[in-house]
Amino acid sequence: MTKVVKSHEGRLRMRRVSRINQAMNLCLGALWTENAGAAAGDGPPLAAITVADVRRVAAAYLANADLITAVAR
Repeated sequence: MTKVVKSHEGRLRMRRVSRINQAMNLCLGALWTENAGAAAGDGPPLAAITVADVRRVAAAYLANADLITAVAR
């Protein structure tokens, strides 16, 4: 989980490097949140998610289903 969280945070930071991306991020934040100054993507920290949380959600939504192999020609 730590590797995934750090990777995601790094990608978010890189997207905010240029002025154009900063402006776009602030505009999206104004559209998606009540706080016009909030940057898009500023939500609950991913670091708060644990492996147990991922397993719990995966068990609830990714139930074991029979897989089907389809071959198209």
